[in-house]
Amino acid sequence: MKAILSFRHFARWLWLGTMTLYLFAIGIAFFVLIQERHRVDEQVRLLTDNYSKTLEGELGSFIRNIDSTLLTVADEVDRENRQGGINGRELEAFLAHQNAHIPEALGLRVSDAQGISRYEAGNTTFHLANIADRAYFIQQRDDPAAGLVITAPLFGRTSNQPIIIFSRRLVHPDGSFAGEVHASVSIAQLTRILAKLDLGPHGNSGLWSKTTLIARYAKDDPHSARTGAQTPSAKLHQLLASGTTDAFYHTRSGIDGVMRLYRFNRVGDYPLYMLIGLADQDYLGQWQADAIRVVGFTILFILATTAFAWLAQSAWKQNVRLLKWNELLLSSAGEGIYGVNVQGICTFINPAALAMLGFDEGEVIGRNQHELFHHHHGDGSTYPEADCPIYATLHDGRQRQVEDVFLRKDGAAISIQMTATPMYEDGRLIGGEVVFQDITQRKKIERELNRLATTDSLTGIANRRSFFERMETELARTKRFGEPASLLMVDLDHFKRVNDTYGHSIGDSVLQHFAGLAGQRIRQIDSFGRLGGEEFGIVLVGTNESDALQFADNLRQYVADTPVQTSKGVVRFTVSIGVTGFGPDDPTPDAILVRADDALYQAKAAGRNAVRATDFDAPTIPAMGSG
Repeated sequence: MKAILSFRHFARWLWLGTMTLYLFAIGIAFFVLIQERHRVDEQVRLLTDNYSKTLEGELGSFIRNIDSTLLTVADEVDRENRQGGINGRELEAFLAHQNAHIPEALGLRVSDAQGISRYEAGNTTFHLANIADRAYFIQQRDDPAAGLVITAPLFGRTSNQPIIIFSRRLVHPDGSFAGEVHASVSIAQLTRILAKLDLGPHGNSGLWSKTTLIARYAKDDPHSARTGAQTPSAKLHQLLASGTTDAFYHTRSGIDGVMRLYRFNRVGDYPLYMLIGLADQDYLGQWQADAIRVVGFTILFILATTAFAWLAQSAWKQNVRLLKWNELLLSSAGEGIYGVNVQGICTFINPAALAMLGFDEGEVIGRNQHELFHHHHGDGSTYPEADCPIYATLHDGRQRQVEDVFLRKDGAAISIQMTATPMYEDGRLIGGEVVFQDITQRKKIERELNRLATTDSLTGIANRRSFFERMETELARTKRFGEPASLLMVDLDHFKRVNDTYGHSIGDSVLQHFAGLAGQRIRQIDSFGRLGGEEFGIVLVGTNESDALQFADNLRQYVADTPVQTSKGVVRFTVSIGVTGFGPDDPTPDAILVRADDALYQAKAAGRNAVRATDFDAPTIPAMGSG
């Protein structure tokens, strides 16, 4: 009877423990899924934020370039008015020159105070057209403080396509309204800017005014057929009306009904708002597959636990110890687990660890784990055992959690996250247990995110933000040590003509070809980046005035002599280069950039395919050809 009572007591505690394991397994599965979902959401938020910064820089640069041109034209009109009146021939020549600075626009137009278009340049010419009924003209006429006016999408009367207008007010010397100057930009051009980002099969990017969709790109809607829609989602409508400048939100699109995580932010100080949206069905696919596997493993664990509880109950009569139970749990674990004695010799290892490392159990048990698969760092350098965190735990008895590298049997390195825990018996340190997970894929994603944040997606060189950070570093070195450095601003001559003649895919090939040519000429210590469109920057470290000029002219000649082979034949092109130096009195890289831009303007004014410099004692190098 006593034996029966003892068996019943054991069985009661056995099944109570089994139920506890059920709950524990379910809780762990739920925790893992929630944590993984949070991790995926954070990665997607980071990715959308990086995409948003990239697109905001592109759009901001695009708008600033147009606005700068409008202000320049307004200044020229004011100057001519103050000198006795507008010379039509001179002003239209000036407009044509300024229009070349904004190849993305359809053209420039100057209208008088009655709304009659008097002077024009580009592809929007329609002499003496009356725009007095257009809302942007009325706003400029009635509001002296209107500043830069950006319209909602409208249909161009001369371009016969959807466009938006960027407009600036003109005034007489006495301050009265003299008309306006505006540039037209096709919605198709804005869509091309949005299309530069690969947001997955169902992602999308969009540009909104306060009430209206201006441009939108998605792979399933490549022609932006819904431009002009006024059906934002409820959340987007709230953000547009509230004055919020940036936010994340998750909702169903008011345009196509797809659920997405969106990054919303205002483009600079302009009344434009852009969206970057990644679709749930794109970025949650892997998590959903993992969730099914975790649930399946949990169910299998519960079934296996039930079966082995029954076996343990049966084995009690035969006085079977719980060693098999512990071995089952060890073998069922999805993480790699192995144990070592105080000498670092492996005493046990589970199947998951063997699968990740590529060894058989007989090749590991009895061997020093550090000498077997922990003897080198990921970069190939030797890993002394004294630096090993497992070795440290075996000597001071402290638990450690680190990211490290293990080497597979085939020599391949895998990134791992490891916990080394000391094992005690009767208060004496007898060894340690190591639990590790393969985080190689996570590390790969982190490296890719860093690359996206610093690299221009088309050319593979530094993007604008990364290039400016390198300029700041070099300026700090100049200020501290007085070392020379030079900045080259390079612009591809008549690049719009290349796009118009051969198409944008060939234009992209030309940009990539130039990036390859320049990359061959610079040193590893120099910096090379794409500033936007067809404009590039090069920082020559430790380079004085004359050497920088010589390098620039050699590069100019090299480009002119090295055309690009394309599917549409050989395409020849030239570059104009502005050169300036880093000075200890320069407050920021912007001051250096302004000088280089002035020099670049001089090079273009000289006929292109030329090199010009500012703030250098050495003479400038004249153009060897014409562009």
